[in-house]
Amino acid sequence: MLELFSLKDKVAIITGASRGLGRPMAKGLAAAGAHTVLVARDAVKLAEVRDEIVAAGGQATVLALDLTDEAAIRAGVRRIHAELGRIDISVNNAGIINWQPVLDSDIDDFDRIMDTNVRATFIMAQECAAVMQAGGASNALAVSSGGVFSDSGLSPVVAVLNGSATVVAGCGTAALCAAVTTAAAAAGLPCVCGPHVPSAL
Repeated sequence: MLELFSLKDKVAIITGASRGLGRPMAKGLAAAGAHTVLVARDAVKLAEVRDEIVAAGGQATVLALDLTDEAAIRAGVRRIHAELGRIDISVNNAGIINWQPVLDSDIDDFDRIMDTNVRATFIMAQECAAVMQAGGASNALAVSSGGVFSDSGLSPVVAVLNGSATVVAGCGTAALCAAVTTAAAAAGLPCVCGPHVPSAL
């Protein structure tokens, strides 16, 4: 079945690859043949994922960086491009979930969530798109919490009251996905603003 979705000779960058949904997604990309670039803060956990991918016959590179650091993101993408020669897929999966009630929320936590979930997605998408545009057809994907959009029982009001920063970041990422998709199409790059997929997270 994987032959139908072969990513042989492709380079895929995935953020938040050390845990959560990012870990199995990284393994899936590698299993499909992509050289998978694992991005997160924790170099030790990333090395574990890399070793698991290599043990299964895949290829992976660790890129440990702080996604709230714009300079580190841009330098990291350029380093990967220089080392591997291309970037074909960008999966912006990293994010922070915090369902703290809005009246108890701290502005520093709010800023941290926005920086990680929205700002970093924008920077990573922008930097990867520059490489993709120069190198030909490629793909980008952003992942966000869909709780505020779902039928999970959380009304928008309840969701905002119980996790304002996470909900705002999720809406922001969804809107950013739509904007990036439109811009990518205008530039001749395939980019999918996908449907909401239920998960355990």
